[in-house]
Amino acid sequence: MIAIITAMEAEFMEIQRKMLVDGRTERFADGILRGTLKNKNIVAIKSGIGKENTVRAMKSLLDEYPLRLIISTGVAGALSPDLISGDVIIGEKILSKRGETFFSDRDMLGVCIISCEKLGLRHFSSVILTVSEFVTSISEKMRLRREYGAIAVEMESAFIAEYAAEKEIPFLAVRIISDRTDTSFNIDFQRIKRGGRIDPWKFFIYFFMHPMLFLEFRIHQKTLALSVSRLSNLIGEIIDHIN
Repeated sequence: MIAIITAMEAEFMEIQRKMLVDGRTERFADGILRGTLKNKNIVAIKSGIGKENTVRAMKSLLDEYPLRLIISTGVAGALSPDLISGDVIIGEKILSKRGETFFSDRDMLGVCIISCEKLGLRHFSSVILTVSEFVTSISEKMRLRREYGAIAVEMESAFIAEYAAEKEIPFLAVRIISDRTDTSFNIDFQRIKRGGRIDPWKFFIYFFMHPMLFLEFRIHQKTLALSVSRLSNLIGEIIDHIN
């Protein structure tokens, strides 16, 4: 079975649309979907954002399913000024801020590159940095780029890769850029989300108190929707190439 792990609702829903769902279990808050994609057995996980949610998801996943491949996927922020929204980042190397280094499976890197080329997606094989907090400022993006040499940043892949390495399961990190290095966010996403999804009550209270930020949020959501749609097509193509 192949595991596809996403953090956010929008990412997960795009994968779900491509699956013929034949089962669901609620071992933890964000759930598990089991089904097929391109005639391969798939388990899709919506872990939630960050280390705590990801670790909980991985424990449940590894306890429940025999896996032959784990794919960490979703959006990422650009750390390189050369990147634009919609660029695919293939995680040849994944770094954590704790200094750990993980690598995607060499064969899967090749499959991912072939899939990107078939779909005409601009792609880069490079370093992805996993952090434990949202990166919202341009200055912080520049600092992380200088310190770690990564070209993209997100909040889950290193934690997933650690579990994959312990169990000797092939691993692939593939992300799509949602925001450029010159994009800063004034929205405190921690205050409107619970796990990997927007909490309606938190959302209402936050934007009632900060109405001028609502337009920024709408623009962000539109960019996110376009990015995850492209990414789900890529995941389908990758799965189709796996024997």
